[in-house]
Amino acid sequence: MFKQWTSGDTAAAAAAVTALSIGVGVFWRKIGHPLTFGLLNLVRDWNGRPERRGRDGSLIEEARPGVMGRLRKMEENDARQNADIASIKEQLQPNAGKSLYDAVRRVDATVASALSNPSAVVNIHTDGNTETSIDQKGSSQ
Repeated sequence: MFKQWTSGDTAAAAAAVTALSIGVGVFWRKIGHPLTFGLLNLVRDWNGRPERRGRDGSLIEEARPGVMGRLRKMEENDARQNADIASIKEQLQPNAGKSLYDAVRRVDATVASALSNPSAVVNIHTDGNTETSIDQKGSSQ
């Protein structure tokens, strides 16, 4: 019924087991190991890492937030930047004398007035108001 097991069969079985072991080892080294550790690193990055401290309480590794924590921080930064941009845009539009745009226009008009009339005395106050005075004889006061 069964063929008798010979030493040649044993050698063939040993060769097959050896070849299979080598094949599994090569597969693990080339594909399995990098894939496993790549997935492990992906999971670590996704979840983040808590800070690590040594036995004496000194900091070994700072905490690293996960993907969701980093996305939340990016959204907060975007909201803050949008508020800053809105504030800057507000200063670049005329709004009854309170914006940077209006201040530049006032200074420009004052300088143009002073340049067109060399005998003018221009006083610029800290509140942004300007005075230009010209005496009757053309000399500055």
